[in-house]
Amino acid sequence: MRLYQSRRFVWNAPAAITDARGQVRFRLLGDAFAPTRRLYLRDLAGREAAFLRQTLPSLFPRYELEIYGRPAGALCVRDHEIIFQDSAWQLTGSPEALHYDLVRDGETVAICRPQDEDLLFLELPDPPEGLTALGLLTAANCLILSGL
Repeated sequence: MRLYQSRRFVWNAPAAITDARGQVRFRLLGDAFAPTRRLYLRDLAGREAAFLRQTLPSLFPRYELEIYGRPAGALCVRDHEIIFQDSAWQLTGSPEALHYDLVRDGETVAICRPQDEDLLFLELPDPPEGLTALGLLTAANCLILSGL
């Protein structure tokens, strides 16, 4: 699945994730006014495909990911680096430049590349397998774009 995400992410401003034809495939909304940050990824039917929420504030911000209501992993931000709680997942490349691969057990599962000044190109498996990768990619991108 090839998708495009805006490089201009702002918490509390809705954004679309589109396909190559510009058709909206998912809607993204961050909520920075909740007691902890939340990120919602909704499918075309309006269902919450992915949900990322920050756990209680701590020294290293920690976020938990759900895919259609089921736990799918967690990540934390430490020293401006995104670290997955499940050590099978990692970002390789240059996440700060939004040019990276999402790797699981040593195999590339998805990629994120700058497309142009406005868009990020995301390539990942088709749903349902790709939803966890999409949740992790959009979460990482939103955290990076908002300054971690």
